[in-house]
Amino acid sequence: MFSNMKPAEKRLLEACQKGEHLFLGQERPTEKTANNEIRGKFLRAMILSNNQEIEVDKKKVTLKIDPKGVMFSGIYISGTFDFSFCSTDLPFSFKNSRFENRLNFSDSKIRFLSLTGSIVPSFDAFRLVCESDIFLNGFEAQGKVNFGSAQIGGSLSCINGKFINENGDALNCDKVKIGGSVFLRDGFEAEGKVNFASAQIAGSLNCRRGKITNEKGDTLNCNGVIIEGNVFLIDGFNSKGKVNFILAQIGSNLECTNGKFINEKEDALNCNKVKIGGSVYLNNNFEAKGKVNFGSAEISGSFFCMKGKIINDKEDALICYRAKIYGDIFFNNWFEI
Repeated sequence: MFSNMKPAEKRLLEACQKGEHLFLGQERPTEKTANNEIRGKFLRAMILSNNQEIEVDKKKVTLKIDPKGVMFSGIYISGTFDFSFCSTDLPFSFKNSRFENRLNFSDSKIRFLSLTGSIVPSFDAFRLVCESDIFLNGFEAQGKVNFGSAQIGGSLSCINGKFINENGDALNCDKVKIGGSVFLRDGFEAEGKVNFASAQIAGSLNCRRGKITNEKGDTLNCNGVIIEGNVFLIDGFNSKGKVNFILAQIGSNLECTNGKFINEKEDALNCNKVKIGGSVYLNNNFEAKGKVNFGSAEISGSFFCMKGKIINDKEDALICYRAKIYGDIFFNNWFEI
């Protein structure tokens, strides 16, 4: 594996030992070339050979990858990078690169992962254990991204990411445990379901200016989620499909200011039996086309409906049946139902 290296593989091996970033381009490559290709099998073998004896050009040496980890940009990863059931304490920074086949981190243990600006056909990280953050900013997936039952010590950041899987989950995070916050904001787009059912998030869920489309069912499924901070579905957040927070627990506020929720066939926003430690804000150009359901909800703060609109010609527009709201309820400033 190390005796017949491609040019980029040789440069990466040298860079990793020096603690340097291998930079082959600011933008991800569109095709494989002789100078930008690194085989997925080579990348796996190099990482797992750290602190071990390898043979390079018929010479035996001990591979010592710098603690800064494996860092590269502008690479074309050919074949499959399969790191499933593997473990390392090295951080990974695979920026602005293209993965030819599915990326697999299922049942692995890693320290840190950045795929900022990279593109993959799909990404399986089922039961992944990551010590700190995962950055998928500007990242693009053309199939399912699966973090089901994963444990992420820091935050999961998908700012300006594109997740496309129209026939199922675009981003699956059911039963995930996250020690920081989740960022699905500022250009984040998903075509397909974004699933955080029964997840535990120590920080906030921030979907500011995010867009999720799934006219076949749920857009954002947070049934049974536990979020210790805030939920921000604000400032141009756009959902075409059902947003579900059934039986969710939100430690602070649920803010939907200037959010758009469209699902005329049934619930646009379903917060049945939700428990909210702060207040609910359906304010300032909030718009729902379809049912908004807070039946049997428990809200410790106030319920604000100001300068917003809920439209449902077929049945109830706003349901608060058996809800317990311990603060004030505001319907004013041209709020329209």
